Amino acid sequence: MDEEKDDQPPFRWNPQAVFMLFFFMLAMAVPLMGVAWFARGYLSAAQPHAAAAPAVKSIDTSSLEKGLEQVSNAQFASAVTVEARDGVELSVLPEDMPARIDRIIEMAKDAGGSGLEMPSSRTDGARRLTIQVPASRYELLKRAIRGERVDFSAIPAGASTQLLEVNLRKP
Repeated sequence: MDEEKDDQPPFRWNPQAVFMLFFFMLAMAVPLMGVAWFARGYLSAAQPHAAAAPAVKSIDTSSLEKGLEQVSNAQFASAVTVEARDGVELSVLPEDMPARIDRIIEMAKDAGGSGLEMPSSRTDGARRLTIQVPASRYELLKRAIRGERVDFSAIPAGASTQLLEVNLRKP
């Protein structure tokens, strides 16, 4: 080739060429190292690490357990009793069922307790509620659910609670 007729001079190494080569190699090394790091993590996660796992020292947690027991005994001192066999069963039309459930939960709140609709696997449309109420107002709530007029303020709410199960079924 005739260098005199070429528009560009021949390549010669100079500081700019060295810098561009170094910059190109660095720009390609960063993503390649990321791929290598990802592959190493992926492959090492697939292998069991049983032999490489360090032994864990056992820590004495007895004082922590005692402290948590004391706090829970102080916080949850009231006893909860379950009266499943003495629940309430009601016959309710299917279209009235959601409103009746809401009304029963509101009665439980008025009595100082709470109510929760439990999931049911029954296919006949029956629904079940579990209600937690102060033990002193348990009988009053059962009477209120059956339709009697009661005054919950007549009896003070105690610390202990009872659970009441209410079953709503189609007539």
